[in-house]
Amino acid sequence: MLFAEFHNALRILANIDMRDLVAAGALSDDDTAGWQAFRDNPWRWFIQVGDAERAAVWRIVLARQPKKPDPQPGEKVPALTAEEWAELRQTINSSSPNYGHPSNQYPSWDDDVMLEVAATLDAALEREAALAEALKEYMQRSTLMRQAVADQDSTLVLLWDRRVDLDAATAKAEALLAALETR
Repeated sequence: MLFAEFHNALRILANIDMRDLVAAGALSDDDTAGWQAFRDNPWRWFIQVGDAERAAVWRIVLARQPKKPDPQPGEKVPALTAEEWAELRQTINSSSPNYGHPSNQYPSWDDDVMLEVAATLDAALEREAALAEALKEYMQRSTLMRQAVADQDSTLVLLWDRRVDLDAATAKAEALLAALETR
């Protein structure tokens, strides 16, 4: 599951109405306590209920997921910023058939928590992008340094070879001078 799909599943879960839960078989028609528990914190409710109820709600979530082709390997999947999340949440809430009804009002901390999570993820993605850029720059500099060292090494080898040739020539010249002096 991609980040966008997970993020969307959390939003879908937060926007399921009681009639959807009853229709799916996750709640009975007269289970007001169950509805209130779901309405107050759908994520906690989802974690705490039995497998049959969880499976019924998961079918609702999957049915509401947008049908898009899977991204290709290497394709970037855009993430929502905290501001985009807040705007989308407002749009979803205002377009709900039960908008404004007291039974469909979610605690405001849900939005705060989701905004904080989205902002944290945005910051992490920005840090990751900065680190990737720094690593790319380091690799380029490292390649240039290795090339400079290789060039310098070849220059040193040439100089050493010339010095050896010069030392040999000096030794021969000294031997010839010594031979001439002894004659």
